[in-house]
Amino acid sequence: MKALTCLFLLGTLGVAAEELPLLGISHVAIRVSDIEKSRAFYKGTLGFDEAFDFQAEDGSLATAFFKVNDKQFVEIFPGIRPSDESAPYLVHIAFIAADIEKTQKLCGQLGLNPTPVKLDPRDHDRHFTILNPPGQKLAFLEFIAYQPGSVYRENEGKSLSPRRISTHIEHAGIVTTDLPAAKAFYEKMGFKEAWSRNDDSGRPFLVHMRLPGPSGDYVEFSVRSPGAKLGRQQMGMAGHFSLEVPDIQVSLKEAMNRGQKPGDLKFGRDERWQFNMFDPDLTRVECMQPKAKK
Repeated sequence: MKALTCLFLLGTLGVAAEELPLLGISHVAIRVSDIEKSRAFYKGTLGFDEAFDFQAEDGSLATAFFKVNDKQFVEIFPGIRPSDESAPYLVHIAFIAADIEKTQKLCGQLGLNPTPVKLDPRDHDRHFTILNPPGQKLAFLEFIAYQPGSVYRENEGKSLSPRRISTHIEHAGIVTTDLPAAKAFYEKMGFKEAWSRNDDSGRPFLVHMRLPGPSGDYVEFSVRSPGAKLGRQQMGMAGHFSLEVPDIQVSLKEAMNRGQKPGDLKFGRDERWQFNMFDPDLTRVECMQPKAKK
């Protein structure tokens, strides 16, 4: 009886009694304005093979997937409008679920209103989504379980270009104007704060929330005031994704050899060497060296 009471209290307090069984980031989804220019960046500059794509009913491109490793992809799709100046171009983040049914059930028990688990007819994998709370510049989170015979599984061991500037998406950045609500939302799912930094006024500016499970991947909150007016460049800077690279100097030189003019190499707030690149629509791609390396 005491154990049952404790579990009930945990649920009512919004604390996950059981962590979501997640295996890491699956993909980041990014809107683009010119698909060919974006292809040139993600394949030509970053070196990721276009593993597969999906077509719309009219035969136009719906989405294209660039392969980082056998489990991780960058998804791009057209749809930017001139009125989207301050809208996030990084639209959603997807996580790999070790048990999709269990993950969906836990999200329901936590009051996160997940959609039903469905088999996607395009990729033949099982998915569900949850909406982000107000105050986050990200449309939704997706959870996916790769199925035998799916396009992801059929592509395993393929489309792994030796030109890849990285083989691991380490984190994705989310703009939030309500940090307490954002933290509470992710903590419900078992994400844990791993690191934070304050701005010059002493208020939290960057917060890392590590995924439950063994991956070590995380999401990064870029905190802005509720009334902040963010233009395209500011949104692209904050709503970004980060690639882990084994040697920052080698990666910087390779990016320059491929025609990029990356931002200056710097020792970041998280005490890691890094530099930035930007896709044609100014969405930032951060390259970071593991902290143990000098």
